[in-house]
Amino acid sequence: MESLFGGTLVGTVTQGFQPIIIPAAGQGIQLAIASVGGVAVAANPSGVLVTPDAIIAGQQANPIAIVVHCSNLPLNTPITVTVRPANGSSVSAVGYNNIGTQASSTATVSLNMPRGGGILYATAATGN
Repeated sequence: MESLFGGTLVGTVTQGFQPIIIPAAGQGIQLAIASVGGVAVAANPSGVLVTPDAIIAGQQANPIAIVVHCSNLPLNTPITVTVRPANGSSVSAVGYNNIGTQASSTATVSLNMPRGGGILYATAATGN
């Protein structure tokens, strides 16, 4: 790498780079919604409204517990669950994966879900 800096420096100078690290298959962070309101989600969810991956009873009271299985994620990481309904605005809630180990943990997020069909997904952000 060629340096094109033409100014004056005072003090200690270092030069480095930030590599992009791609983990081996199965070692990266993985999130999967395991159940919604006690109803197990299909093993291979499609995310298609016309063929729901989980059907929740209309009598189910809010807030609804959503269980998220986490792999390779530090414990107590904020897990955000978002519902994007077929009609209306998206809603989100946050919980923490505080049960299990870094290799395999669970977060339960309580969310006031709108009625009707929609897409449900989970995200996590870590500091590193």
